[in-house]
Amino acid sequence: MVRQGLEELKKQQERTQEVIYHDERVEAVKKLTLTDDASDRGGKAYADETAGDFMRTAFGNRADVDFKELNQALKESGIKPLAEPLAQQKIERAAKVLAKNYAQDQTSMAVAEYLQNPKRPIAQRLKVANNIIAARRPHAKPIFNSKKQTKER
Repeated sequence: MVRQGLEELKKQQERTQEVIYHDERVEAVKKLTLTDDASDRGGKAYADETAGDFMRTAFGNRADVDFKELNQALKESGIKPLAEPLAQQKIERAAKVLAKNYAQDQTSMAVAEYLQNPKRPIAQRLKVANNIIAARRPHAKPIFNSKKQTKER
């Protein structure tokens, strides 16, 4: 009888054990409270259900759940998909790159306003931010085939 109690306790601890996800976006949203969408399908299991609770129910102890897979499962369950957690950080980083590395003319000011405009869809603003960040990455240095090639120049 005591042995059965200990086995049940171990199983309960395994179920409640914290899962650390490989996708940093999933890790960032696991404490957010979920909200039902307007569809008639399913919905939240209980009032204060978090994304972490949902993932334990839907995926078990899988640590390889990615953000896209999580959002797809939420949609299928009648729960609103989660917003990209790192999007605002990327947008702010792009605004800093824009201010630091580009001439401050009307175009760059219009782009900065576009990035900060909450009326614009986050996906479009994120796409612009990614393009700004990607354009400012340093390019690879040329590689020479031999030492002779460098000495001759």
